[in-house]
This record gives sequence, C-alpha cells and structure tokens, in this order.
Amino acid sequence: MMQLLLLLSVIYFAFFYKPGCKHCSEVDKMLKKFEKKYPFIRVRRYNVKEREGIEMLYALCEKYKVHPRMCVVPIIFVGYNYIPYFQISEKWIKHYIEKYADRKVEPPWKQAAPFLDTARLKIRAVFEKIKIINIISAGLIDGINPCAFATLIFLLSFLTYRQTEEKKIIFIALSFIIGIFTIYFLIGIGFFETVLLLNYQIIKKYIYPITIIILIIFAGFSFYDAYISRKNISQQILKLPGKLHRIMHMLIKSKISNISLGFITGILIGGLEFGCTGQIYLPTIIYMTAVPSLKFKAYSYLVLYNVCFITPLIAIACLTKIYSIEKISKFLRKNNFWIKLALGFIFIFLAISLKIWAI
Repeated sequence: MMQLLLLLSVIYFAFFYKPGCKHCSEVDKMLKKFEKKYPFIRVRRYNVKEREGIEMLYALCEKYKVHPRMCVVPIIFVGYNYIPYFQISEKWIKHYIEKYADRKVEPPWKQAAPFLDTARLKIRAVFEKIKIINIISAGLIDGINPCAFATLIFLLSFLTYRQTEEKKIIFIALSFIIGIFTIYFLIGIGFFETVLLLNYQIIKKYIYPITIIILIIFAGFSFYDAYISRKNISQQILKLPGKLHRIMHMLIKSKISNISLGFITGILIGGLEFGCTGQIYLPTIIYMTAVPSLKFKAYSYLVLYNVCFITPLIAIACLTKIYSIEKISKFLRKNNFWIKLALGFIFIFLAISLKIWAI
C-alpha cells in the first residue's frame, strides 16, 4: 500500500547540516537509507557554513515559524512541517513520508523564496551584534598585557647590552613582533575552525556559559592583581611562571642575532607566551564565531584583533628611539595597577557581550 501511495507524488526534504557535525552525519546516513528505499523522495542538502545554506535556513525558519533556539543544525523541513535536531529519528521521517505520500506539496526551498530577503536582514543583524569596538579594545588590552611587554623589553635590553646598532635593534624587534603576530594568527585560525566544527547547540548550551564563567574568574584575578600590584607585584596571579620566563630569556640569548632569527624567536616566544596572553584571545574568538557562513568577515576580525594586539608592542619598540628602556620599563611597572584594572574590565565586558549574544 505504501509503495502505491508513493507513486502519487514526490516528497521533498530540505536537510541542513554542518561539516564535522557528528549528529548531522548520522542524520544524513538515515536520509540516504530512506532515499534508497523510497525512490520518490528528494532530499536537498544545505551546508550552513555556506551563504546559500544559512540564508535558506533562516528563510525556512521564518516561513515555518521555528523558534530561534530550534533553528540549528541538524534540522529537516518537509511539506509544511519541520523536524528539529532533538526529534530527528526514522520514526518521524517515516511519519512524514506517510503524511505527504498522497499530497502534492511545493518543495520547502520554493516555499522559502519570499522570505529570503528577510533572512538576509536577520543574518546581517546577528553579525552586527559583534561590535568592531569590542574586537579592537580586546586586542589592544591584550597587547598591553605585561607578559608581552616584559619579553619585548628584555629583548631590547639584551640587544642594547650586546651593543647592537640602533637601526638593527628596531628591525630585529619588528621581525620579533611579526613572528608573534604570525603564531597568534595561526593559533586563532586553529581555534576558530575547531569552534565552528562544534554543533551550535553545544556551543550555546555549554561553551558560552563555561567561557562566561572563566571570564568572570579571570576578571576577579585581574582585580586582585591590580590590588596586590601596589603591595607586592610578584604575588600577582595572572602571569607567566618563572620557569617559562627563564626559557624565553634563554631563547632570546641563544637565537637573536639577525632579523630572520628575530622572526623565528618571535614565533617560539609567542607560543610560550600564549598561556598568559590567551586569556582574552580565546573568548574573543568564540565571540567572533556568530555566523559560520560569513567566515571571511570573521577572519577579517581575527586579523584586526591581532593587528591591535601587536600595536602596543610596535609602539614600545619605536619609543626606545625617544626614551631609554629603563624609563619605559619603569613607566610600565608604575602603571601596572591601571593595566590590570583595564584587563579586569575587558574580561567583564567580554562576558556581558557573550551573554547578550547567547540570548
């Protein structure tokens, strides 16, 4: 009886997935099994990491009046109904095959056509929740991190002690900074892509709340560091362990001799230093993963963050032509309280931004 009914009409499914999503892969296998069993089923697959996919998903969610919390992958649209991620099963797919077997219904993507413009506006509105000023301020504050400054000042002091030419000092320092930029950007890409592989429901349910809690904890540590900086700066919590400091100093002493080695050392130091400066970087990347399909724009934000991160370091390197390293170092120690206070507020600011985005 079922086979005879299937001869009467074609049943169209719109399936939305994300590469790397385990649940999506399981649903895809399930649909392929039904396609093989029932030749009159037509499944159109949409990758939400592509512009067409995310626009169609938003359009269908608008058309079918799907709650925003349900409008996540994997999700299936068929006839006038949808199957959310937590309900997808062979039982429900078969239920809708039987329901629409004797009814001629337009494919979901054709039903969604009038809603595409609205969908594009919604996507733009979502991405606009990411404020450029948040990215810039996070990058600058992270760049003012005492961990990053301390290493650069040691490098400049060492080069001066070796009686390196002033012009060469600047070029070695800049190549060192570019090395740090390179490793940071590569770490950012790796973390960014890892976050995008996660199911959005997992990100919203687990990653966002955990990140917000961590940010609040780091804010508390920063405020404590600001308080203790006026008594005993060595008792601060958010700093590199002494052992790592010694390793970095050894690297500088053994490898810094020319511009190319400055770049290589910057990469090595940047990797070691990440444990200290990554406290702002990783939460900011999570904040930037709002719309996977607009990856290019998110990558441009990643570049912007890292440019802002190295800007204070470039400023310090250039200031050595005007002021002595001792004066700069003294100024930074004197203003450690304000730097730590600013770090605390940026942690809170990022936590609030993530909370707003997660709503």
